[in-house]
Amino acid sequence: MDGRIAADALEQRVLTFTSIHAGVDLRKLTPMTRLAQDIDIKGDDASRFFDEFAKDFRVNLGELNVHWDQHFHPEAGLFLNTIFWVVGCVALAFFLLHPIYMYYWASSNEWWVGSGITGVLSLFAWWFQNRKAIPITIADLIDAAQAGRWVKAYK
Repeated sequence: MDGRIAADALEQRVLTFTSIHAGVDLRKLTPMTRLAQDIDIKGDDASRFFDEFAKDFRVNLGELNVHWDQHFHPEAGLFLNTIFWVVGCVALAFFLLHPIYMYYWASSNEWWVGSGITGVLSLFAWWFQNRKAIPITIADLIDAAQAGRWVKAYK
C-alpha cells in the first residue's frame, strides 16, 4: 500500500513539474501526454526542461543524451525558414489569385518561384522530421524518476 501511495505521489510531482516548466494547465496533463507533440517542448526548451528534470528528480539522463536526436531535432534557422514560408505563401497566393498570369510571371521571376518551392520543401521536411521522432511521454519521465536513470528502451 505504501508503494502505491509513493508511486501516486511521484506521478503527481512529475505532472506538477511538467505543468510548471511547460506552462500548461495541470488538468490537461496525463501520463500519456507527449512532450514534443502535445505540449510543444522542443529544441532549447527541451534541453532546459530535461536539465531541470535531472536536477529536481536526481535522474541520470546519460542514456537519453545518447538518443537525443531520435526524440528532438535541432531547431532550424527560424528567420530563414520564416522568409522561405512567407515568400512561398506570397507566390502561392499570386498563383491562386492571378491564374492567367501564372505562366508569364513564373517564367520571369525564377527567384520567387524557387523561394516558394524551397519554403514548401522546408515546411514538409520539418513536418516529416517531427512525425518520425520517437515521442517521450510523461509516463517515461515517471519511470525515469522511479529508477533514477533513463529507462526507455531503444531498438
